[in-house]
Amino acid sequence: MTAVSIYVEGQDGLCATMWTTLARAVEELGFFGLYMSDHFLNTSGPARGGLEPMVALAHAATLTTRLRIGTLVSPLSMRHPAQLTRHAHTMNALAPGRFILGVGAGWQAREHEMFGFALGSYRDRIQRLREGVEIIRNLLDNHPSFTYVGSHFCLKNATLRQPEGSSLSSVELLIGGNSVSGILPIAAQFANTWNGVFLPPHAFRRRASLLDELTYDLGRAGVPIRKSVLCRLHFGFDEDSLAYDLAWTNKISSLRDMSFQEKTELLQTRTWGNRLICTSATIARELERYSVGGASEIILAWSYFDDIDRLGLLAHSVSKSPTIRLSHQI
Repeated sequence: MTAVSIYVEGQDGLCATMWTTLARAVEELGFFGLYMSDHFLNTSGPARGGLEPMVALAHAATLTTRLRIGTLVSPLSMRHPAQLTRHAHTMNALAPGRFILGVGAGWQAREHEMFGFALGSYRDRIQRLREGVEIIRNLLDNHPSFTYVGSHFCLKNATLRQPEGSSLSSVELLIGGNSVSGILPIAAQFANTWNGVFLPPHAFRRRASLLDELTYDLGRAGVPIRKSVLCRLHFGFDEDSLAYDLAWTNKISSLRDMSFQEKTELLQTRTWGNRLICTSATIARELERYSVGGASEIILAWSYFDDIDRLGLLAHSVSKSPTIRLSHQI
């Protein structure tokens, strides 16, 4: 069975009231998890207000009792791995066994330039991710003392004591990204979960298969790595209710004259950056395509922050599937 979770872009105008209401609703409606991005600001246009993810997730932890919560993902180009591990200590104490530490290489040039972080070349980002993940893994695994000398991070006899009553063994390390040569080998060596980003089902299936091969080659075949996928979702009751969501396509000459079905087929089959465009009648079928491809968790990017009725419709529509479950211990 495949679980379904919700993801929000905290930097896209999300306020405290919206977040509090959404966190409660996501748990009450039965979804498996709730994730937040880790960015200072939106990719383009005027900067919008937003919430800092670790603080917001800590708040969500106190509002819920079952929901898995996590970052998707914290970029190691802006977050130090030791600080992230300390966050994991605290989150695991607040929500035992429910926190997922999601990390990535970083990509958004705008925030790096604005706040003085070095994004670097692709090679730099992958090397920094590998170093950071190795540090996190060692600190999470409770090594009594850890010294590390890398190109990006250095630690000397480092150890982090966990808070009383928490167990770091239950912190799940998620590594997000699609790069076959860069991200997947790191995930195969260190991750509990790999997350594919905005991939169509066939591309997700291919990478999931490659990840299995890499874990086998590394001798980790006996340590199963869960596979999740983040999907950008446009969702409504019917085609008419999705008209506003797709209004932007009318500004693109190649899409302007297409029918709803033609636009849907094109946007859902792009190799990267694809979009799920679904009604209540089609959402379960589209998610099942990822389930067949090996996804243990489907994470839906939810942009309708304050539309709880639409979230309820999504939960009801997904529940019709025989292979998809809103909440499932994976």
